[in-house]
Amino acid sequence: QYLGSVMQIFGQNGGIPVGRYKTISSLLGDDSPEMMAVIEFDSPKTIEDMVKSEAFNSLSEQRERVFTKLNMIISQNM
Repeated sequence: QYLGSVMQIFGQNGGIPVGRYKTISSLLGDDSPEMMAVIEFDSPKTIEDMVKSEAFNSLSEQRERVFTKLNMIISQNM
């Protein structure tokens, strides 16, 4: 239910899903994510504003139940 709700918020903010990936093995390092989602947005500001929004923050309790650890990053093509 959380993933459906958060993906709707991403979409309302122009987010386009690129892919969702499940880690099948870790080759190096000790802290690999269980899963990773890549969502494309038009700008870093759009993402920052979305994460500060009431809609996104209203899911904080659900997010805490779903994920023991959650990292979000903004990256760009090189």
